[in-house]
Amino acid sequence: MAKIENTTVYPTVTPAASDLLIATDVSDNNKTVTFLVSSIVGGGGVLQDLQSVLDTGNTAVQNINLTGNMTIIGTAAPTTITAAGSTGTAGQILSSTGTGLAWITPGTKACCGWEETLVIDPATSVDAFIQGSKLIVSAFAGGGIDILAPSTLTNSGTSTFTGITNINGTELSFNATGQINDSTGSIGVAGQWLTSQGPGLGVAWSNTKPPGSSNTLQEVLNAGNTSISTGMTFTGTSVISLGTTVSISSSGSNEWYGNNTFSMNGNTATTSGIALTGTLWDGTSIGTAGQVLTSTGTGVLWAAAASGGGNNLQQVLDLGNVATGANANISITGSLTTGTIIDSSGSAGAIGQYLSINGSGLSWVNNACCNLQDVLTVGATATTSIVLSGAGISLTAPTVIPGLIQDGGGSVGLANQVLTINAAGTALEWNNAPAAGVSSLTPVIAPSIGAPLSLSSTTGAIVLTSHEYAGGNNVGYVPAGGNNDPLLFLNGAGNWTAAAGGGAVTSVSTTAVAVSTGNPLVITPTTGAVLVTPQRYNGFTNEGFVPRGGGATTFLRGDGSWAIPPGGSGVTSLTAAYAPSTGLPMDLSAATGAITISSYAYTGGTNVGHVPTGGLGDPNRSLRGDGTWAVQDVTSVTAGAPSASTGSPITIAPTSGAVVVTSKEYAGANNVGHVPTGGTLTTYLAGDGTWSAPKQTFQIDNRFYGQKITAGTSYFALPGAVKVNASFDPSGLQPVSTSAPSTGTWSYDELQGAVVHTNSNIPAGCGFDSQQFCSAKIVTTTTTPGIYVTELWKVSPCSAIVPVLVATATDTFSAPFPTTAVAQCRDFVLTAVPADLNMAAGDQIIVTQRYNFAVIFSVVNNVSITFVQIPA
Repeated sequence: MAKIENTTVYPTVTPAASDLLIATDVSDNNKTVTFLVSSIVGGGGVLQDLQSVLDTGNTAVQNINLTGNMTIIGTAAPTTITAAGSTGTAGQILSSTGTGLAWITPGTKACCGWEETLVIDPATSVDAFIQGSKLIVSAFAGGGIDILAPSTLTNSGTSTFTGITNINGTELSFNATGQINDSTGSIGVAGQWLTSQGPGLGVAWSNTKPPGSSNTLQEVLNAGNTSISTGMTFTGTSVISLGTTVSISSSGSNEWYGNNTFSMNGNTATTSGIALTGTLWDGTSIGTAGQVLTSTGTGVLWAAAASGGGNNLQQVLDLGNVATGANANISITGSLTTGTIIDSSGSAGAIGQYLSINGSGLSWVNNACCNLQDVLTVGATATTSIVLSGAGISLTAPTVIPGLIQDGGGSVGLANQVLTINAAGTALEWNNAPAAGVSSLTPVIAPSIGAPLSLSSTTGAIVLTSHEYAGGNNVGYVPAGGNNDPLLFLNGAGNWTAAAGGGAVTSVSTTAVAVSTGNPLVITPTTGAVLVTPQRYNGFTNEGFVPRGGGATTFLRGDGSWAIPPGGSGVTSLTAAYAPSTGLPMDLSAATGAITISSYAYTGGTNVGHVPTGGLGDPNRSLRGDGTWAVQDVTSVTAGAPSASTGSPITIAPTSGAVVVTSKEYAGANNVGHVPTGGTLTTYLAGDGTWSAPKQTFQIDNRFYGQKITAGTSYFALPGAVKVNASFDPSGLQPVSTSAPSTGTWSYDELQGAVVHTNSNIPAGCGFDSQQFCSAKIVTTTTTPGIYVTELWKVSPCSAIVPVLVATATDTFSAPFPTTAVAQCRDFVLTAVPADLNMAAGDQIIVTQRYNFAVIFSVVNNVSITFVQIPA
């Protein structure tokens, strides 16, 4: 719309209620409409609310006077507050006078003591100073001063504590000059102990070490178990006893004097008496490879092994006939005569069975043909040797009766030779027997000093000593002395003694019932002939068994007596009954005597009751609100894949059983559905179901006059023809050249005078950054016949771009012409390509008009242009 500047043509008048106003209807595509002045004033007017006023502008220089109340939900941020005509002075506070507000000086009113102040707000972030007075916390429960971390209490004066001072879960720290005065006023000297003088007598510094203040060995080791350049010396008679899980680890040189016993007798590195992983020094050397450690009578000596090559087979088997590991196989290159072969299960087999490998050992199995027994049955003698070969192949026999045994070198041995393992450990070898064997074996009994058995030697006259248990870690058999006495026990020192505590229990008897004084049982004595006295319940906290005396109608009271409960004779019988519920789920026929408990089944509505029968264990049956059971129509509900709507937003099929619910997306028109995918921050859902950028239109209306003063065919433009109702000055018409609107021939005033719309610079973030010329319409009113050509041009006045003809409207007024003015409506025809219809910020639309006649005339034009806002 154009701006009214010509108040001569359009004089200023007082509006009447029936006058018309021009406005834009934002609810109907921004159409231009008219309405009465009376529609916005008076009782029928559309009044603005506070929000619409603030949306227009929320600042003002005038006062707001309210006779009602003002409620502020958000924050009020006044610069000053006037109360009783004053804005107050620095330090004053706002106080209620009962009928209004007033600024007052704190402390000038009889109010606001410490109690009232703390009720308002007990917290402060400023320091509090007490001068010449005390802070006294009265003797009431809950009173005190709490100092919470990280706050501190600093006291440079003297503190007196006459009550109890508790230091809980924290420390009492002294600085480099801090001291403790004892009850005599002394701060003590270095090395003294602070000791208690007894109740009410205080503490005192003392040179005497308090009893019980010496540390135990465990406390010393907990404080520090490392000693540097300091040793330990034990004198007198003492023992260092180490537990089974305690060891001694030494990286230095160790010397042992006296008698040292190593009693462990296992055969592994962790169970043997001595586990030697290094070398052994015999006093002169550590020996050479192949030497053995022998006794000299006063010590040990590395010496060459005795001749003879070692033990014979019998000696080896006497020492142990089981071998395991990688070298536990026996390889025989000669012959082997066996008596019976025992398989892995301990079976010697049966006639007809043969020896087979079962995966974990050998076993005798049956076979219809050709097992070893079959072979031996056919013939048990052969002139061909049996050869076993391959890794891990061995021969196990409980009894072997060979004629000759050939060793790994092919020898069958000589008289008195024994079969041994060769030096390489790869085969058997016949060698001479050791120089001497066992000539005698004498049993002897002695106290154990470690092992349960010992041999005086391994050959010749051997004394076999069996050691009885002698206490400690010395392993041995149980010694004599128990005398079949059940009260004697073998202690850890190897002696038979009575059990600790004076003896064991010899008998357990019950005594007469007594009244409980606390415990339900009394046992005395605890050894020997033990008596167990049961205690009957005596009331209160005295535990005991239920006393005799109860009846069918009596109950045990808290004092231990039997009595009938107050208010009745007790319950004599209890009967269950069932009926439909009429309200409550259960009731009692009486409180005592023969009581019937009726449980009511749920019958629907607000009647509470138990679940009635009829469910039949069917998971598809449900209890309904009327108290009856019914089969559920729907057994499952599944979401179907979304699809385009054809009307309804949701389809359900089938309606019973396995129900599938499908959500339909909006597909345009009247088809209801959910919002489809594809939207972005700048797109909107269109009526056809697609996402697109919004197209907001607006309309610009202009009214301008044309007047030809000098005959000719030049263009004419009206200076100042801007916006709605543009005024015009007959002398202000500017003739332009026939090539207008060329930027090279139009002056600045000519360009600005013809502007009917400007795309103002749009602030960032407003949602639109450009406009598009959409359509235009013109209403031309004149009294002069002829051809009127009106043109709309897009011009960029701030650049050198040549103006672009956007649209043209041609109106022909034919003669004969009536005596009154004639008006014609015409749509502009777009002449620009679509790209030229876009208007960037700062682009303008100017209007020009030319005529095909050369007479003086006047014309009035109303141009309406529609634009589309292009989203940012």
